[in-house]
Amino acid sequence: MKRYITLITMVIMLSGCGVEDSQINKMLNIMAEDTELTEHLSSLKFSLFEENGYEDDIKGKLSSSFDSLSPKEQNKFFNRINEIAAKNNGDPDDGSFFCGKNYECTINNIVLKTKKHTYSQRYSEGNDMVAALYKDDQLIYDPNEEDKQPVTETAPIEEVDETADEDVIEEPIEETQEVTTIDLHSADGNDWITLTSAEKINLINEALTNIKSHGTVVTAEPQWFVEALDAFYGDEMTNSTHVTEAIAMSGVAGGVIE
Repeated sequence: MKRYITLITMVIMLSGCGVEDSQINKMLNIMAEDTELTEHLSSLKFSLFEENGYEDDIKGKLSSSFDSLSPKEQNKFFNRINEIAAKNNGDPDDGSFFCGKNYECTINNIVLKTKKHTYSQRYSEGNDMVAALYKDDQLIYDPNEEDKQPVTETAPIEEVDETADEDVIEEPIEETQEVTTIDLHSADGNDWITLTSAEKINLINEALTNIKSHGTVVTAEPQWFVEALDAFYGDEMTNSTHVTEAIAMSGVAGGVIE
């Protein structure tokens, strides 16, 4: 079954970019390993659409515990995301991003949601973390006016879609890469059939790394195993088989695990 720790599921949706080597993907992976962020952050994505010039917001979901933090603590959390983004932007001089070879991207805002509230902050290029923090479009913290009471203003960012808590629907022009947090050792066919193509590749790579570490020779590429498991799973009887068992059985039967 899926085991979601205080982790990050990251999604990159690009049109025409080299996803595996993208700077945006590298940035999100670094955020996934940051202990300050994983305490409250459960998912994160950065969507890039070619028609709007490769620019969008960093968006994600937060655990309910984030609501109980003080505005200053919440702002510090957003500043950490901002800091990581600024330090891992492919080193362009103007603060923009290289999301892949010869592709320049732009981050507009950081927009994160709990079940009850939406928090947002304008991305600050460079290391000057001076952007204000908004909660449900109301200003709750201004680092330039720490001694003053919070005031109410309308955040100068686009309205966040209320359906963001639902599953992301990918458009045909988008390619998706995800970093899966499924427990390889407990995952079975019921988990497998819910995964995207990118998540399946990640899970197969993890399994094959474990297999190879014991000296076993694997001669097929990960995609071979993805297709084999897609064909194997699909009914109540086979769906109860663990993914690791299905990989081993299909690999031996196909002559690609020696």
